[in-house]
Amino acid sequence: MNVWPPEARGPGSPIPPLPEIAHRTVRSIRVQVWLVAGLLVFVLGTSLAWNLWTAEKHSEELVWRAARSIADTIVAMRAWTAEQGGVYVPASSRVLPNPYLRVPDRDVIDDRGRRLTKVNPAYLTRLVAEELPGRTGIQIRLVSDRPLRPDNRPRGWETEALEFLTGRREALEWGQEGRRKDGRLEFRYVRALAAQGACLSCHGVQGYREGDLRGALSLSLDYTPFFESARAREVGLLLWHGLIAGVCLLGVGWFGRKLVRKAQAVEDAVARLRVLEGLLPICSVCKKIRLEGREESDQAAWVPVEAYVTERSHAEFSHGLCPQCLGRLYPEFSRPTDRRAGAV
Repeated sequence: MNVWPPEARGPGSPIPPLPEIAHRTVRSIRVQVWLVAGLLVFVLGTSLAWNLWTAEKHSEELVWRAARSIADTIVAMRAWTAEQGGVYVPASSRVLPNPYLRVPDRDVIDDRGRRLTKVNPAYLTRLVAEELPGRTGIQIRLVSDRPLRPDNRPRGWETEALEFLTGRREALEWGQEGRRKDGRLEFRYVRALAAQGACLSCHGVQGYREGDLRGALSLSLDYTPFFESARAREVGLLLWHGLIAGVCLLGVGWFGRKLVRKAQAVEDAVARLRVLEGLLPICSVCKKIRLEGREESDQAAWVPVEAYVTERSHAEFSHGLCPQCLGRLYPEFSRPTDRRAGAV
């Protein structure tokens, strides 16, 4: 790793000493390992947050779809019943004549002598709601701010929903999460019901016109199964991301530790090197070097260059003669060119 590339140094800039380079290299490796670990945690954390948000949105979408499907089914049954002008069923203790249906043909006798009573869309909705088993956790009601049946007045959150739908003519539905008295979570859903032509035979006397918001269909669904499913999925996401993060961080830590150990080994090796640096006081005549911290007047402080360099580095000296000295000391062994060089 080249910490100081040549192009980064200006002309005349001093080259950092080897021990400092080795130390900075080790520190740089450690910083990069921590950066990789931090980036890994950030990526996995972002992935976890996204997946948790997606799981929550998926759970919400499922409960909305369930509520809409139920509402669509009931609205379709009501529309069909209204188109038929109501349907006749045998009167019984379970299907009593509707006291709020004031039409002349509410009760009739068929050719077999049975008493039949007319079931209009509102009565059909109540009968279906009463037949739903309690284990389904589904509660259905019709609500209106001007009901023919007093028990159809909105209660609690239904009032808020009806006000919302009344204030926003373009809104067709309303929904929110809540909690029932028994502590279980519920999803509250309200679908707007507009007055149709077939409805005006009964509700026209109330001043409704076709297209007016006549009331709403109120649904309450047990949200606990959806919530538990979402929590189970979130726990699975947490475990998987935690496992992946643990494995990746262990891998990064192991690989980074190996790099740091190798760099520290280089740093230790460099620290053991004896390196010459700085200004050396040298005699201009005999070329001896004065030992650091010694007085110039102390002759023992001046040592030959060979001794000084050998003591402070791993270099070893081999002796010879340059051509000029060879010609001066041993002219008989020198070549003609060497003599001319010595005479200069």
